[in-house]
Amino acid sequence: MSQILSTLNQEMPKSILNASVMDVDPDEAFRTSKVIERMLEELSLFKKRYDLEEKKTSVKASISSTLIEIEILLDDLMPERFKAYGNLDDQDKEYIIKKVTALRAMLNQIREILRGK
Repeated sequence: MSQILSTLNQEMPKSILNASVMDVDPDEAFRTSKVIERMLEELSLFKKRYDLEEKKTSVKASISSTLIEIEILLDDLMPERFKAYGNLDDQDKEYIIKKVTALRAMLNQIREILRGK
């Protein structure tokens, strides 16, 4: 629900290859936000009444999942999958392979950092 509120408040993360289009008008966003805020209040009361524990989410696990998504995106950028955009010359293929390889190395670097190495 917090993520929905952030999205409605146009606090969307910036992305290079993906874009969110704000197709919710201001009135819809306001009304939806108010309902979500009421829901959060109710859930908070429920949590207090029954002494429920918070679900803890590992930031490392979240980052790891996102890295897998990025890896899939990088696979889609490889020349053999790029055919939908037309034929690539050898220079473009070489450039793409070089860049994707470098990006994969960066992903592995992030993984090593998160493993404490």
